[in-house]
Amino acid sequence: MVAKMHRVHIPGVGEGVLHIPGGCPYEYYDDEKWPIGSYVRFGNKGYVFAHIAAAGITALQYGAKQGGVRQPVGWSTVAATVAAGVKQITIDLDGAAGPLGDGNITKDYLKGGEVCIMPTWGTGFTRHITGNSALALGAGGEFTVDFDSPTPALLTEDVAHAECIPSPYKDVACVGIGDGRNPVVGMPTVLAPAGKYCWLQVEGPFGIAAQGDVGNINDRMQAVFRPDGTIGKHLDTDGHEAANQHAGVIMFLNLAGGQGTPFCNLQIAH
Repeated sequence: MVAKMHRVHIPGVGEGVLHIPGGCPYEYYDDEKWPIGSYVRFGNKGYVFAHIAAAGITALQYGAKQGGVRQPVGWSTVAATVAAGVKQITIDLDGAAGPLGDGNITKDYLKGGEVCIMPTWGTGFTRHITGNSALALGAGGEFTVDFDSPTPALLTEDVAHAECIPSPYKDVACVGIGDGRNPVVGMPTVLAPAGKYCWLQVEGPFGIAAQGDVGNINDRMQAVFRPDGTIGKHLDTDGHEAANQHAGVIMFLNLAGGQGTPFCNLQIAH
């Protein structure tokens, strides 16, 4: 059955949108058919569109991880004064900043990400990034960031600050990426090679590779992602900070005391 969306009226309650279950996205794409980060819902399952890193998607029961290992633009000064109502600012990039820590950034590397702009400390607001200029001098410098909605306040050169992140759905992979600190951004729905695009499930039932104590009678039903992309008990004490990332809720327990179901009601996004 193909998923459907209906407008429904319940007498005495009101109107709403009814998402009837159907299939799930099962193909990868050669091109960016939809913008990275796009969200869609089919029935009670939610999906986010992502770009696949060099490691590829080689397993379907392991969480797909964010590719970037560092925030490329940290606490940085705004390089030119602009009045309220603009959708572009110029930022000073430190020589040790950028994706590789070498003061470089490629054109549109930040597209699909977020910029937090602070006219003064504690007065920040966040905008969605639509593009950025390149900076390849090797020692930092000035570059521009474009975003989706106008600024609400004056930004003063060297007083206002900004911080930027790229899309967390840029360059994702399920195994062999990062060092255990990279967060899981979704569960892949299809095996796919490097450079392609696919949907990641972020909400609803999904059968995830699980540790042996998940779903037993003593489990409190919450699950977290471990560094390898599997799920473990919520109070896992294996020493890795990444084990604390919330994955969702275990849907059924094994009352006999052994391994329960690997089905998890995902709560990764939205």
